Amino acid sequence: MISKEGLENSSAQWVKKYSVLIALAGQGKTRGTVAINSIPLTTNQSIAAIVPDETLHYEFIFQNLMKRYEELRMLSSGDETRGGLNKQLLSDIIINCSNVEEQKVIGNFFHTLDNIITLHKRKLDLLKELKKGYLQLMFPQEGECVPRIRFDGFTESWNKYTLGELVNISSGFTGNAELNEGIYKITRIETISYGIVDENKIGFSDKEPEKKYLLNTGDILYSNINSLSHIGKTAIYEAEFDLYHGINLLRLVPNKNVDSMFIFYYLNTENKRNWAITHANQAISQASINQTELSKQKFIIPNIEEQIIIGIFFHILDKQISIQQQKLDKLKQIKTAYLQKMFI
Repeated sequence: MISKEGLENSSAQWVKKYSVLIALAGQGKTRGTVAINSIPLTTNQSIAAIVPDETLHYEFIFQNLMKRYEELRMLSSGDETRGGLNKQLLSDIIINCSNVEEQKVIGNFFHTLDNIITLHKRKLDLLKELKKGYLQLMFPQEGECVPRIRFDGFTESWNKYTLGELVNISSGFTGNAELNEGIYKITRIETISYGIVDENKIGFSDKEPEKKYLLNTGDILYSNINSLSHIGKTAIYEAEFDLYHGINLLRLVPNKNVDSMFIFYYLNTENKRNWAITHANQAISQASINQTELSKQKFIIPNIEEQIIIGIFFHILDKQISIQQQKLDKLKQIKTAYLQKMFI
């Protein structure tokens, strides 16, 4: 914050409320971003301010320039890493405008849509935080024998096992799965990057793998060779399409004493993700977890009935998160479509 004395002794000027601010420079994706100031303020030399006159509405200008983010970055002087916008480049930008009353209607429409998007984003964030909190409370933490929260009716103690006592761990099909199309769908290292089995990130093979590599409902895929940030990631296969188990992912097949959903969510707790990171062998570009080491990982689990209830609870929560994500994505698509249609 600049002091009154500092302002008086500098070349800085007050920027009127409801001006449009543009980042002239900055790291990453900062350059070319726009914002509206809701209070009078001063800026440094890295930010330019467009102060609309009575013929322009600030929200209309803001939405127009936000739509043209990539164009603003292309206008930037200099190379991609050190380039920047300047006053002359901004002055030459052509904005096709209607009368100010129509601008207000258009601007207010997008402002309302932005508020709806923000509300849906907050709801999604809250659901994700809720899941994160329950994962910490409904599975034992380091040094605990039972979780801090349990469903009514369950009071029995939890028992200790190694992962190898709960699941069968195996490697995948070693044949070529680098084809972008083919007869047989094969998992790749990136297939589970987002915690789901992503059909858009699978490989193909024209050679039929052995039947033992065909995944079954409830099988868990585990990332044991990856960058450190992805090591230990998992996804559960729900048989929406035939898929064979490829290399660079381990297959965990739960036995009759463990529910697949339960162990899947257990592996997604912060405690177990941290275990994966600390037990990984690190190389220059990737890390790996030895299959034998993974099988020794310790778990504390309840009876199968309590496991099933816990697994169902988190599965329902994940469905709510997925639905909310779809709503948010749809709203963003709607806004993008309207931006294309309502601005020249």
